[in-house]
Amino acid sequence: MGNICSVSMPCDAMATRCWDDCIRGRAMYICKLEDNLDALEKASSQLQATRDDLINKVTLAEQQHLRRLEKVQLWLSNAADVETQVHELITRRREEIDDLCIGGFCSKNCRSSYKFGKRVAQILEDVTALKKRNEEFKEVAERVPADPVDLMPCDSTVGLEPSFERAWCCLQDEQEGVVGIYGVGGVGKTTLLTQLNNKLHDMQIGFDAVIWILVS
Repeated sequence: MGNICSVSMPCDAMATRCWDDCIRGRAMYICKLEDNLDALEKASSQLQATRDDLINKVTLAEQQHLRRLEKVQLWLSNAADVETQVHELITRRREEIDDLCIGGFCSKNCRSSYKFGKRVAQILEDVTALKKRNEEFKEVAERVPADPVDLMPCDSTVGLEPSFERAWCCLQDEQEGVVGIYGVGGVGKTTLLTQLNNKLHDMQIGFDAVIWILVS
C-alpha cells in the first residue's frame, strides 16, 4: 500500500494567496486600461460599420415589402445601447488616463480607476459578442403574410340591415356551403357584399381568404 503524503498550509497563508489573487485581478483592470480603451475604440468602430451595413440590408428588404426579423431588431437595439455606453467611456478617456501613474501600473485614485477599467473590459466583451452574433444573420427579413381580407370603401346605406344580418348568419353557419345574393340592378348587391367583406376583415374569423371575381 502506498504512502499518503499530506501538505498542511496555514490559514493565514491561504488568506494571503486569495488576497493577492484578488488584488492582482483588480490591478489588471488598471494596468490594461489604456490598451483596453484602444481596443474598445477599434472594436466600436467596427461595430458601427457592421450596424450600418445591417441597417442598409434591412432598409433594402423593407423596400421590397419584407418585414425585418425580431432577432435583427433586437441586435440593432442592443448595438445602439452599447454604442452609447462606449461613447460615454471614450469621453472620459483623457481624464482617466491622466489619473494613472508609475507607467500606468497604478492610479492616483485606485478605486475609481478599477471601476472604470472593469466597465471598459465588460463593454469590450459586449462589443465583441455583438460582432460575433451578427455573423449568424443569414437572413435579415421575411415575407409578410398577406391579409386574408382587404378592407374596401363602402358608402352608408339604408334598408340593407335585414339582408345583411341574414347573409351574415349564413356565413357563420358551418352547415351552409353556398350563399346566393340576387336581385335586379341597383338594389345594393355589391354594397351588401362589400359590407360582408369588411365585417370579415374586422372579425378575422372563419375564412383563410376573401377573393373578389368580376364576372361579366
